[in-house]
Amino acid sequence: MTQTAPPPPRMTIADILRLGQSGRPWEFLSLGALALQEVPDNEALRFVFAANLARLGLGELAREQMGLLSEASRGHADVVALGRAAAALPPALMPAAERIGNAERAVAGLAARGVDLASALERWRGSQGGVEVFKTVDGNFIRRPAAETNARRWQGLFDGRAFAVQVCQRAVQLDPTFKRSIVFEGVDTPIMLLELAAAADRATAKTGFGYRARFVVVQRDSAEMLDGASLCDLSGFIADARSEWIVGGDAGERLRRMLDAQMTTNAAWMLVRNSWLRSKVEPDPNAMIQAQQSAATAEINRLRASIDAAYAGRDRAWWAERYAEAASGGPPLRVLVPTSRYTTVLKYVSADLVAALQRLGCEAELLMEPDDFSQLSMTHSLSVVDRLKPDLIVLANYPRSTTSGSFPANVPYITWLQDAMPHLFDAEVGRSLGDLDYLVGHLFIELFEKHEYPMERALAVSLVADDLKFHPAPVEPSLRERFACEVAMVSHQSETPEAMHDRIVAEHDHAPDIQAALRRIYPRIVAAVDDAMGYTVARRLREVCTEELGRVFGSSIPAKAMDVVYRGYAMPLGDRLMRHQTLGWAAEICDRRGWRLHLYGRGWEKHPTLARFAQGELNHGDELRAAYQCAAVQLHASSTTLVHQRIVECALSGGLCLCRLHYDALSGPRSAVQRVLINRKHDAVRDDGWLGWTIADHAEAMALASAMSAVGASYPDGYIWLPPNRIANLKRQAALHSEDHDATSLLGDLAEATFADHAGLEMTLGRAVNDEAWRGAVAAMIAGRARARFTHTALAGRMLALVSDDLLGQRAAERSIAGTVAGAAA
Repeated sequence: MTQTAPPPPRMTIADILRLGQSGRPWEFLSLGALALQEVPDNEALRFVFAANLARLGLGELAREQMGLLSEASRGHADVVALGRAAAALPPALMPAAERIGNAERAVAGLAARGVDLASALERWRGSQGGVEVFKTVDGNFIRRPAAETNARRWQGLFDGRAFAVQVCQRAVQLDPTFKRSIVFEGVDTPIMLLELAAAADRATAKTGFGYRARFVVVQRDSAEMLDGASLCDLSGFIADARSEWIVGGDAGERLRRMLDAQMTTNAAWMLVRNSWLRSKVEPDPNAMIQAQQSAATAEINRLRASIDAAYAGRDRAWWAERYAEAASGGPPLRVLVPTSRYTTVLKYVSADLVAALQRLGCEAELLMEPDDFSQLSMTHSLSVVDRLKPDLIVLANYPRSTTSGSFPANVPYITWLQDAMPHLFDAEVGRSLGDLDYLVGHLFIELFEKHEYPMERALAVSLVADDLKFHPAPVEPSLRERFACEVAMVSHQSETPEAMHDRIVAEHDHAPDIQAALRRIYPRIVAAVDDAMGYTVARRLREVCTEELGRVFGSSIPAKAMDVVYRGYAMPLGDRLMRHQTLGWAAEICDRRGWRLHLYGRGWEKHPTLARFAQGELNHGDELRAAYQCAAVQLHASSTTLVHQRIVECALSGGLCLCRLHYDALSGPRSAVQRVLINRKHDAVRDDGWLGWTIADHAEAMALASAMSAVGASYPDGYIWLPPNRIANLKRQAALHSEDHDATSLLGDLAEATFADHAGLEMTLGRAVNDEAWRGAVAAMIAGRARARFTHTALAGRMLALVSDDLLGQRAAERSIAGTVAGAAA
C-alpha cells in the first residue's frame, strides 16, 4: 500500500499575523497579500501588512494601505505613529522617466552589439503609463498596475536579492573558478544576473590570470527583457565583451546555433534561469546544453579515433624518415605550440617561437584561447591536431603526461622548461617520459636527481627574446618622450615580500606546522639575500628549509613538502626580496640625484613606498621596446640567474640592462671552467682529498680568475680546488650544463654590467647616465652576444636540431638545420 505525505498544515490568520510581527517582511508579504484578498476587512492584518511595507522603505504603499482602514482605526495611536514614520521615508516610486531612460540605454547598447529592439522599445514605452515600480531599501523591486491596492496583483513580493545570493552561492560551489560559461535566461528582474556576474568576477579575479566567465543572456519576450532593463542601468554589462545577448521569439534556435558554434572553445556551460521568468525559451536551454555536451563527447571520440588512425605505426624509424625528408627539402615540418592567454609571459614567448619556426620554413601554429572569456576545450585541441597532423609539439612547462591526453602519445614532444612549477617535481611525471619526449630550457637538477627524469634528449638553454619584435631602430618621438628616464625596471612582481609571505602562509591554513615553519624561515631568507655575495642563496635556502622542515617531519622530510616550501616559497620569496631591495636602492639614489625612475608592470601603483614611480603595464611590443631603449639604464635583479629574457630583450632593443651580481650568478662561469679542468690532469692534492689545478697553467682558469677578481671574488692561493663529489657531479650531470648558464656568454665582462650593493649600483648608474659612449659600447657588446645565441630564431633551430639529431642518430641533421638558421639570421 502506498503511503502519501499528509498535507501541510493550513496557516490561520493568527499564524500569519504572528509572522507579520516577527520582523521577517519578505516571508510575510506574499502570505499577507493572499490573506487580505480573503479577509479584506481584517484591519489588524492590513495594519501589519502596511508596517511590513514601511519596514522595506515602501512609504507610499504603506500609507496607501493604511488609507484603506476604517476611520476609527486610522485614528489609533499605532496607526498614526506608523503613518508619521512612513511619511518620513524617501520616495520609493521609481519615476517613469528613469525607467524609460534605463530601457533606452539598454536598447542603444544592444544595438551596438547587433541586437535591434527599437520597435519593441516603442511598444513597451507606450505601455508604461499604466505601470508603477517601487524599489525597496534592500534593492528589490515591486511592480504593479498603477494605483492597484490589491497586493495579490503586485509582482515581486519576495526577497529576490536574498534568493539571488543563494543561487550565486550554489553556482560558486558547483564551479568555484567559473570555468563554465553561463547561459542566463530572463532579465526581469536583473538582480540575479548582476549578483551572479559579481560573484563570477570575484571568483575569477582571485586567479589574477585575466579570465572572466562568459555570460550568454537569453530572453524570448523582448517586452519582458525591457521590463528588467528598466529597473537599473545595464548599459555597462551590455557593453562588456564577455556578455552576449539573444532576445526575441527565435531566441531558442539562435541559442542552439551559438552553442554548436562554440563547442570547441566553450564546451562546458551552466544554465541559470531567473526565478521571475514569465515566458520561457523554447526549446529548453538545459536540454540544448545537455545535447551540446553529448555532441562534444561524441566529437572527442571521433577525433581521437581519427588521430589514432593517422599516427598508427609512427615509431622512431618513421619519424627519422620524416625529419630527414624535411631536412632535405621535402614537405616542411608541422609544429604545434599550445599555450594559454591566461599567462603573463608564456603566451608572448610561445607566439614568438611560432614566428621563429615559420621563419625557418616550418608550418607552425599557436594553439590558444581566442578571447578572455573562453576555456580551451579538449574538442578544440583534438580538432587542431587532427587537422594539422603535427610532426612536433612544443609546450612550455607541461610534459605530455600532464596534458590529459590532448596530444598523441607517439609524436615528438618538447617540454619547454621555463619555471619551477610544482607539478614538474614528480617522479611519476619523470617516469612517464618516453623516447619521443624532449626537454629544452631550464633543466632543474632536482628533476633528474630526485624525480627520475631521463638526461637523454635534454638541451639546456636560457630564456630568449624575439629578434624581430625587439630591435634597435629608433622609436617614435611620442614614445620616446613618454618613456625617457634615467632608470627603469620592467616587472609584474609588485607584491611586497611581506605581503607575499603573508599570502603564502595564509594558503597553508590547513597545516599550522608548515605555517610556523614558514614564519621561522622568512627572516632567514632576508639574511640570505643580504649576504648574497658571500654565499649561494639557493644552497643556503635549501639548508634553511631542510632544517626548519626537519623540526616538523623529523629526518624523513617528504619530497613534496620540500618542493612546496623550497621551490614554492623560499626561492620565489628570495627572488622577490632581492628585486625589491634593489629597487629601494635605486629609488633612494634617483631621489637624491634628481633622476627619473620608471616602474613598468602590474600593481606598482599600489606599492606602499614605490607607487609614485609606477608607469602602468606595457604591451609586449612597441611599448616595451621603447621602454627598454629610452631609459638610460634598465635594472635586473634576480636571486637565480643573470641570463634572463628581460636582459636579452633590452639589448636587442638598443638598451642597457645593469644586473645585480651575487654568488649564484658566478656559478655559471666557474662551472664552465671546472668542466674543462676535470678532463685534464690535476696539479695538486690537498690533505682533505680535494684536487687542485694551478691557475697560471691553464688559460681558461686565468681568464676566470681575472674576471672573478674584478668583481671581488678572487682565488687567493693560485689554485682552483674541487672536492671529489663535485667532480663526480660535474661528470654525471654533463648533459644538463650549457654555455647559456655562463653569464659571461651574454654579459661579457661582469665588472662592466653588474653591481653587488648600493654603492656599486650608484657608481654604475652614474657612469651609464653620464658617459653615453661607454653606455653605447657595453650595450652593443651585449646585443651582439644576444643575437648570436639568445633569440627565438636561434632557439627554434636548436630545438629542431635536438629532435632531428636524436632521431637520425648523426650530426648531419644539426648541421643542416644550423645552416638554415644561419641563413635566416643573415
